[in-house]
Amino acid sequence: MSPAGGSGAVVGRDSELEVVRSALADVAAGRGGVVLVEGEPGIGKSALLRGGLADAADLGCQVGWTAADELSPRFPLRLLLDCLDSERARADRDPAGVPAALIGHRPRSAATGGDPLAAAVDRALTIVAKRCTDSPVVLVADDLQWADETSLLAWHRLARTADQVPLLLVGAYRPVPHRAELDALRADAVARGALIRLRPLPAGAVAAVVAVLAGAPAGAGLRSLAEQAAGNPLYLRELVDALKREGAVTVEDGQAELVDGWTRRAPASLTAAIAGRLGFLSHNATTALRVGTLLGPEFSVEDVATVLQLPPSALNGVFSEATAAGVVTAGDRLSFRHPLIRHALYGEMPAAVRSALHRHAAQTLAAAGASVERVAAQLLPAGPAVDGWVTGWLVRAAPELSDRAPAAAADLLERASGQVAVGAATWAELTGALARVRFRLGCDAEAPARRVLTHTDDPVLAAEMRWIIAERLLRAGRYRDALRVAEQGQEQPEVPVVWRARLAAMSARILSTTADDLDAADETAQVSLASARACDDRVAIGYSLLSLSTIALMRRDQAARLSHLDDGLELLADDLEQLELRLLLLGNRTLALSILDRFGEAEQTLAAARDLVDRRTGYAGLARFHAPAAVLHFWTGRWDEALAELDAARDLPDNPRVAPIAAGIVSLIACHRDDRATASARLAKYRDEPSAPAFDVANRGFLIGARAALAERDGQPAQALRAWREVLQPRYAQMERHILMPAVVRAALAVADLDTAREAAELCERDPGRVTPGRAAAVAHCRGLLTGDLDLLASAGCYLRTAGRVVEYAGNCEDVAVLLAQRGERAAAKSALAPAMEVYARLGAQWDLRRAAARVRAFGVRWGARGPRRRPASGWAALSPTEVTIARLVAQGRSNPDIAAELLLSPRTVQSHVSNILGKLKAQSRVEIARAVLIHG
Repeated sequence: MSPAGGSGAVVGRDSELEVVRSALADVAAGRGGVVLVEGEPGIGKSALLRGGLADAADLGCQVGWTAADELSPRFPLRLLLDCLDSERARADRDPAGVPAALIGHRPRSAATGGDPLAAAVDRALTIVAKRCTDSPVVLVADDLQWADETSLLAWHRLARTADQVPLLLVGAYRPVPHRAELDALRADAVARGALIRLRPLPAGAVAAVVAVLAGAPAGAGLRSLAEQAAGNPLYLRELVDALKREGAVTVEDGQAELVDGWTRRAPASLTAAIAGRLGFLSHNATTALRVGTLLGPEFSVEDVATVLQLPPSALNGVFSEATAAGVVTAGDRLSFRHPLIRHALYGEMPAAVRSALHRHAAQTLAAAGASVERVAAQLLPAGPAVDGWVTGWLVRAAPELSDRAPAAAADLLERASGQVAVGAATWAELTGALARVRFRLGCDAEAPARRVLTHTDDPVLAAEMRWIIAERLLRAGRYRDALRVAEQGQEQPEVPVVWRARLAAMSARILSTTADDLDAADETAQVSLASARACDDRVAIGYSLLSLSTIALMRRDQAARLSHLDDGLELLADDLEQLELRLLLLGNRTLALSILDRFGEAEQTLAAARDLVDRRTGYAGLARFHAPAAVLHFWTGRWDEALAELDAARDLPDNPRVAPIAAGIVSLIACHRDDRATASARLAKYRDEPSAPAFDVANRGFLIGARAALAERDGQPAQALRAWREVLQPRYAQMERHILMPAVVRAALAVADLDTAREAAELCERDPGRVTPGRAAAVAHCRGLLTGDLDLLASAGCYLRTAGRVVEYAGNCEDVAVLLAQRGERAAAKSALAPAMEVYARLGAQWDLRRAAARVRAFGVRWGARGPRRRPASGWAALSPTEVTIARLVAQGRSNPDIAAELLLSPRTVQSHVSNILGKLKAQSRVEIARAVLIHG
């Protein structure tokens, strides 16, 4: 508790102060961290932070400090952006606003563009990362219980990087009201031992505070009255100040005591004590301060003057009075000394008066050119009534407000659309805007969209609403319903040709991933493409080509798939409006090239996508590339990179169509590295959906391989074969299962099941689709295993080595070695096994090393200690080549975003790599990584 309210000694919090000061010392030394302070109102959270962080600037730290309020949850990134640059933020923009430079491009309709707020979060985090390379950064956020969800998400992501950079995150919050979004931050602080729970001050500390406030040690009567504050520092201060204002305290013989005959009781609550302080203000000061309460925890004299329609000079005296009374503190902007003081002033106004003042403030601020967020901040608490000015402003401001504060826009649009008469001039516009913003938020956009369909006669608006409904149904897995809506939209007689083409493209998208009849899906997509080209709509053309590429995938025609994707990318090459679609096409192109074993081109495609993202400054669409990159890295034997990509996607929303790929790769690598716990845990979290469309079934290859590998690792070869047999079912014919067939044949031969081995080999050869070089090699591998033909095995191995399929090549070498060992050619077997063991050692595949040695040992071949050694689990030698490169860039003082841009990785992936480097080097900061680089060159 700081008795002066802004400075002074903090009494009774020595151990808590030490935690904060220790964290500050650590960040000044280059080691980041997190501190979270929990406590009731007035318990001293803010004072503790002021005292503990008082030396931050002197230690060379950049400090950003802000506080949330009740309206903050409606305004995304408000808290984080204020915290990033407390002073410049206030000078350059409205306090509630999100800078246009961070929001970026705004899409024209629900059918185009992505989420600009997700991009803004990435850009804000990039700002933090780059500032950390200049000097240590301390970000302080008070009243986190009111923080907006977007800022809390960003705060949580920053907390995950705090161990990697000189960044100290300090937050304070009240446990009531409970915010579920704070649970993750609290759990992280508990795990770090960095959660401070502020309890009531002990009796000794209470006595010390009263002595400071009263000017002398307290006598028995004053101490007894002070006990009613229950150890709450703010209540204690308000109580003593009230007694002094009333002349109820006298100091005699070095002791402060209640005056004789003073019989009034202490205020019944902290709120009552604060109300007593406010009672000493003049009428003019109270009026001005009440307007200030409307504007938030901080405000300017100019803001209040605008609302009161007075010159700012007319208010100088009243705010001087308020400052002298201890109600507000002066600075670049005015702020209430404590949130409870603001709440008391605000609560004194009758509800009708508050609503009228908010409504008046909204209109005056709008007329003065304030941002849409600031106007919305006044309309939100103004009450349910909506008049003509409000609806007119909402119609004009809805597109911008929906991008910059979608939750606030949704609330205001819902309120307005519910009060405007259906059929009125603005009703359809308001309800359509409500559907768009709810669609953006991932909420129930279907209901308002259907209401618009029922009452509008605007064919463009109706078509857009059908698109929203179909997209929502598609994402919910209601494929038939989505298709019905899209088809009904195309049948409407007055639908514009552009929207008819877009709805046709929607139908093609749905059928391409759900239809059993690929010919019918192909016909729909071709018709969609023709109509899209006829009206020259890039959205419809792009999605039609994407659908055709998906159909080619299901037909196992990767060349045709690639052709459609390339056509789409050529069409959209200079179209920033369709950035989301371009990234979707690039992600699919990466996978197509990987399946064709054109890994170099796949790497180039990933690089092009990430370069595009980098030029867009942190565009959040990069998240879709973690899975394609992981697949590419797995097949080419860069398992640490694959895991880093999937770890980077850990806090992203689950994509049900990517989940089996991610679970399978993580489980496979864990099993090969003899980490059974991780492998089984990941497999247990994923459950197959028996009725899943063929498109989803085709993504299960890694998952099936992981289940089989885990069974084999556990010494259950029959169970392993049972797992592999799933891939032989007809519904997997549309999967590129030739990649898996050598492993199926190998598992069948291990239990002498020749029928299954032959079936797998025949399916590898006879499956529909073009025979690519990779598939031909797989056929040779299967036939070589079945017949014991070394030439066939060698031919397959030559292709796998040349193509860069590192993992399959190692398995082929192992198969050759076993066959030679069976023939008694021990020296040749050992020579053939060497490349496999080299690969396994480099991959850290301990189980493979053990298994391969056991397979040849059965035929008298001993793999001695002179073979390749396992990569150690810690130390410099444990780093992968990519991690070595990143460590060297860290040593140069480069930030994660800068490293990501140079290596064409995502910042999240670099973050994951840096975390792994710290763990392997047992380092606590980037400084220690740099020291290791210097030692090891």
